[in-house]
Amino acid sequence: MSHKMAYRPDIDGLRAVAILLVCIFHFRLLPIGEAGFIGVDIFFVISGFLITRIITDGLSAGKFRLGTFYYRRVRRLYPAMLVVLVLYLLAGWILFLPALFEELAWETLFSSIYGINIYLWRSVNYFGVQADSKPLLHMWSLAVEEQFYLFYPLFLIGLYRLCRGRSGQLLGIVVVFMLGSFALGWFASYWKPQAAFYLLPTRAWELMAGGVLAMVVQRGPLPKAFVRLAGPAAVLLLGAAMVLHHGQIAFPGWFAALPVLSGVLFIVAGQDMHTPLSRLLSSRPMVFFGNISYPLYLVHWPVKIILQDGFAEDTLILRASGFGLSILLAAVIYACVETPVRTGRWLPAPQRFLGLTAGLQAGVLAVCALIFTTQGLPARFDPQVRQVLSYTSDAPREFIGCEYSSGGVRFDCIVGDADAVPETLLIGDSHLYALSGALDLMLRQQGASAVLSFAYGCLPVRDAGRFQCRDFVRDVFARAENTPQIKTVLIASAWTRPYSAGGSYFYDGVLLQGASGLKMFETKLAETVVRLQQAGKAVILVDPMYRARHPVPQALARAAAFGTQWPLDMPRADYDAQFAHLFAQFEALQERGVRRVSLVDDLCRSGTCPALWNGKPVFTDATHMARHMQGYFAQVLADSLADMF
Repeated sequence: MSHKMAYRPDIDGLRAVAILLVCIFHFRLLPIGEAGFIGVDIFFVISGFLITRIITDGLSAGKFRLGTFYYRRVRRLYPAMLVVLVLYLLAGWILFLPALFEELAWETLFSSIYGINIYLWRSVNYFGVQADSKPLLHMWSLAVEEQFYLFYPLFLIGLYRLCRGRSGQLLGIVVVFMLGSFALGWFASYWKPQAAFYLLPTRAWELMAGGVLAMVVQRGPLPKAFVRLAGPAAVLLLGAAMVLHHGQIAFPGWFAALPVLSGVLFIVAGQDMHTPLSRLLSSRPMVFFGNISYPLYLVHWPVKIILQDGFAEDTLILRASGFGLSILLAAVIYACVETPVRTGRWLPAPQRFLGLTAGLQAGVLAVCALIFTTQGLPARFDPQVRQVLSYTSDAPREFIGCEYSSGGVRFDCIVGDADAVPETLLIGDSHLYALSGALDLMLRQQGASAVLSFAYGCLPVRDAGRFQCRDFVRDVFARAENTPQIKTVLIASAWTRPYSAGGSYFYDGVLLQGASGLKMFETKLAETVVRLQQAGKAVILVDPMYRARHPVPQALARAAAFGTQWPLDMPRADYDAQFAHLFAQFEALQERGVRRVSLVDDLCRSGTCPALWNGKPVFTDATHMARHMQGYFAQVLADSLADMF
């Protein structure tokens, strides 16, 4: 039997909890907000609960109409999103350099058709460094929801007919599908982590959890004791998720069950409106944030990106100001766009609404096509800006195909003299790739060659990293040890992985943090070197490159375009302090016969590590060496390794 649900202000309050968690996380307002992205999981539960009630109430009453359902979803969600996308494009036209503006156009296109989660799945690690500069990264969750809204009604209609309206059977089948999606997401979080994070099949269980609760509630009231215990349990689960999360947890995996179950219990607890928790969630401030939660979610990330791109220093005051501005914009959009369109005060006739929406959508797509076909409308800027920006692509692209894949090390990826038998294996991450042009030139000058194998973001140390990285380091070092013609192994890396995220990293498939993580890094690095030496290989370790304070070509372009002057150089003392632990390990390995090469000693001789050398950027970004520097670094390598090639 259907029990039609009255308005529940506590659910708006729960929306407020979810959006505040997300904003605290993205604006980095509090240390506890480091797991605030789980607010999205709570949103999923709320959406699944409400949508299931709408569908099942309609089916039970024989009044559910698929076309009406889709139309109301469009009317509820699309206008505010379209307004934000248009305003963002206008801001980008004024403020963004071509590369970021082009990326905004691509992401706007995919966001407007609710497919950006698929686009991001193929290109972005949500928890990686690059994610922080994606102009519409946050839209992935809206795409997942809309894809769910597209298929879920058809799924329930089919089940309703199959079960002939028997709610118990319907509930049982939905539970089975929910558990299947959860299991798939858990497994895929280790097998295909990007797909698990972004795609509907591995996320549907979170929305279906809310749906299962809706079906349970429809069958009758829950026990009062359970309802009263649900609130404290929800708070404890949410707190546990905030405290227990760390950067190396596979997500969604099993961990997403904590915020999802918390969201379910919050909704259960709201059935008793007299508890302190329900009164808090139903309070005016919480309901206000709940009401504006959708436009606030839409605008907060664009505000963050615009401020991040426009200001040199990322201060707490700037981030808090961004949060305040986001609230103001969200309130205006809620009052002036979302509410009047949703309630029918504006464009009440479906034909006029759909016609205008389709026209605006076509206009947005046309503008996006113009932007990305011109590669970000570079004509907005004078030639000096475009010349400086050209350094962002100044990389040894002829070696990009040498990136490691599951097929193993490719011995046809040769740098140096193509006629020479390769006796050296070059192993590393993206920093090795950036150095490959210099290695190629140095080896050609010596009449020697080497095999190149690198993997982005992977620490080149035995048994280190997760999934693909562990496969890479295992395969590449095994190939080095077991190939007699390889006499020398050169290892180059950013060497930052053991020290990021509080020193947490995976070794032997286990996450270690702090002192234990650093100790294991020492052990694994030494083991890597010793095994190579025992196999008769000479080992060369390349010191890490320093990092400019901002991406250099972009900062110079902004200076030319907008007159901003951002500090770029890094003090040598800061570089030495950053890698003091690493250098101590390298020095210990030198005593075991390892050759060590520094690329920065001469560059930083004055006490400052420069972002410019002879008037040109040292880097294509903030830390990867530009190709035009290859002659300089080739000479450094030749001077350091003259007796080895």
